[in-house]
Amino acid sequence: MPKKYFLFIFLLIGEMSFCQEMNITINSNNTPFKEVIEYLEKKYDLRFSYKDETIDGKKITIALKESNLKELLHKLEEQTYLEINLVSNRYIIIKKKNNALTICGYLYDKGTNQAIADAAIRLETTKQIVYTNTEGYFRIEDVAPNEVIAIQHRSYIEQKTTATSLANTDCIKIALQLSTTILEEVIIQNYLTQGISRKSNGSILITQSKLNLLPGLTDPDVLESIQWIPGVMSTSESVSELNIRGGKSDQNLILWDGMNIYQSDHFFGMLSAFNPYIIKKTTLFRNGASAQYGNRISGVIDIQTENEIPKKINGGLGFNMIHADGFIALPIVKDKLGVFVSARRSFTDVVPTFTYKSFSEKVFQNTRILSAKNGFNEEFDEEYTELLNKFYFFDFHLKSIWKPSESNKITFNILNIKNNLKNNVAILQDTIANRDELKTKNESIGASWQKKWSNTLEQETKIYYTDYLSEYTHDLKDEGYNTLVYKNNNVTELGVHLTFNYNLKEDQLLIIGGQFNQNKVGYNLEEQFYGNFAKINTINDNSHSQIYSAFSEYKYTKEKNIFINAGLRINSYSFDTNFKFEPRLYIEKQLNRYFRAKLSGEIRSQAIGQFIELNEDDLEMSNQIWVLSDDENIPIVDSQQIGTGILFSDNGWDIDMDIYYKKTNNISILNPKSITATDPETIWYHFGSGIAQGMDVLIQKKYKNFNSSIGYSLSQTDYLFESIQPEIFSASTNAKHNFRWSTSHKWDDLEFSTGFIWRSGIPYTQAIGITSTNSNDAVSLYDLEYGSINESILPNYYRVDCSASYRFYYSAEKKVRSKIGMSFLNILNHKNTINRSYKINYDSEPVIVRIDKLSLGFTANLVFRLEW
Repeated sequence: MPKKYFLFIFLLIGEMSFCQEMNITINSNNTPFKEVIEYLEKKYDLRFSYKDETIDGKKITIALKESNLKELLHKLEEQTYLEINLVSNRYIIIKKKNNALTICGYLYDKGTNQAIADAAIRLETTKQIVYTNTEGYFRIEDVAPNEVIAIQHRSYIEQKTTATSLANTDCIKIALQLSTTILEEVIIQNYLTQGISRKSNGSILITQSKLNLLPGLTDPDVLESIQWIPGVMSTSESVSELNIRGGKSDQNLILWDGMNIYQSDHFFGMLSAFNPYIIKKTTLFRNGASAQYGNRISGVIDIQTENEIPKKINGGLGFNMIHADGFIALPIVKDKLGVFVSARRSFTDVVPTFTYKSFSEKVFQNTRILSAKNGFNEEFDEEYTELLNKFYFFDFHLKSIWKPSESNKITFNILNIKNNLKNNVAILQDTIANRDELKTKNESIGASWQKKWSNTLEQETKIYYTDYLSEYTHDLKDEGYNTLVYKNNNVTELGVHLTFNYNLKEDQLLIIGGQFNQNKVGYNLEEQFYGNFAKINTINDNSHSQIYSAFSEYKYTKEKNIFINAGLRINSYSFDTNFKFEPRLYIEKQLNRYFRAKLSGEIRSQAIGQFIELNEDDLEMSNQIWVLSDDENIPIVDSQQIGTGILFSDNGWDIDMDIYYKKTNNISILNPKSITATDPETIWYHFGSGIAQGMDVLIQKKYKNFNSSIGYSLSQTDYLFESIQPEIFSASTNAKHNFRWSTSHKWDDLEFSTGFIWRSGIPYTQAIGITSTNSNDAVSLYDLEYGSINESILPNYYRVDCSASYRFYYSAEKKVRSKIGMSFLNILNHKNTINRSYKINYDSEPVIVRIDKLSLGFTANLVFRLEW
């Protein structure tokens, strides 16, 4: 081999070794490219060759630790869209790419035709940003043809376009639509995981389409997802029983496109009633809620679907081991009329899967359902038994959007939620037949009209009607005796909301509005007993109320420096001559580069709630009944809450801490013995107050595609009901310590997520004996005797969950995409006790029997989706 070739190979190998062995550490944030080059030349003895105009305007954001030169140059190429070549040892040439584009344009206000200065033109891939001058002009060189361009200004609606559409010799003019709302800026991106963010008004925003995988979930169920946020939990593992900072589940306001929802779950709380694939975003307030939200005193869960007309047909369908669903978005008239349709139904009444079996064992435990042959009780004699056991759920959503003009938008909404359970058992040789039927539904219909009167004034009018019904029938025939129990609980709500948004200045917004809500609530219980004697008990309770509300709110924001939201809500109830004044305040202030402080205070009231109704012939699964406040028996519940906290962010670390104190007055509890009384006048209530206080902390670290977070809540909720017990006692849902750790990792189209949950056991009341009394016919009647309320504590709870999913595509354009995934809940199959109660069994002598309700056992689930 000639010496010159040998020398060339030797130098090449040396150069490659040099590139691999060099350990480069650099950390820059929006630093001019020239300064980055100078740093590298001085620190690592590198030499760059370039023209000044080639790198002019380029800025670099990069964080590398002990990386090689090859990785560094690759990162610089990604951010600059320049050709960067290592030509020899330490010598690097930078030049423009041959297919690079130059883009330019002029921005102007659509209403006034005035130029828009200081608008940000942001390249999504390279993160490069330039700003328009006083004439609204911008120009960027060396742009990739497929680059996505975001045009942003805090007073205007964001627009996105492609580089090719702006690559024109004559710079095009772009009109921006003024926004009449001050955007609450995102303070923490990827709060817990991608798709969840924390905003400057203290709310948590979940963007459904961007949401990464969470532990134990195959689908991005919104009510399951928010339980990973500190301060939100369900001690019963039910999405219908969410406790937010010490509040009860019926004290949460749940909205679907502005419509109040009274049934938020399917399958008795095992999953939410909202199809996650048609949700655009969900806003969660744990405290400091806007004055626009009323008639609930705890958390706010505001769910919104798509509010823009689709540009093209898109949709999807899929299934897991519980249900199948599909959705489609149709542009009927381009930019004028669009329709969204979705439907979801369980198929477990036809194909009982392993996931359904696990869910059923948890839901139906300690009920009559598991006393019959339903697929996992093998002691039943099939020869002499006829059995019908069916359960299914269904939800349907329809939305249309019509834009008759640029300043008007009209939407129409329908939401239908339904659950149906039938359980019939007949023992032929004993002529015994038992029938249980339970039906629940929530039907909502609504419309809204958005009107833009000017560049500074916008109006929104909403009207909706919600109809909720829970209906239960129990029919028992036993050798000549017949017991029939029928009960229903019906809630209807008519709501009318009017809101005006007025921009006082670029950074100040005034909101004023009014609301009208009319509720009608009915409860009916009928008990019929036939045999040697006939007995009929009937309880009927029907009530209605109207609430007239006015609210005003002032918002001020200053470039992530400070956010102020001060509001006042005034309520007038039809059964109360007094006005309820509800001031609201939320302030968040940037202290320095790393720290932000926050302060909140609010007074809220509520005139509707749920009681637990107990009946010996009930299935004991759906025993929550809605009732209205009145001027006689049930007072209006009110609460006062204050909170403060601090937030720290630096170098991928985020720490968010809140401390809160909430006092609640006029809490009502239904006397459980009164519900079985024959005389309706004997129904009576206990009244008391409660105090919830605690601390919520989130600590998380983000590194590239890896995210790890720890959530911890320290809380204590106490009640005082002097008519029951003179001493305070803990709430039944009080878990003093609640710890959650989750990790998520995304590698191309593959996602993994793992989580660990640990919390303190919740309180319960222990039965200590049996008391007996003699009735008029000398028959002994027995009752349980209890110790102090919630004095005992259940064992601690823990669970490990994980999920994995993979996306794949059928073409290079990625127009049709699929996802397969799996999840595992309670991998260790730990038997957690989540509730404890007692009853009396009558053998030869009455004895106390303890009834433990266990958590969900090991549960696997699979998912497949196809979208286009």
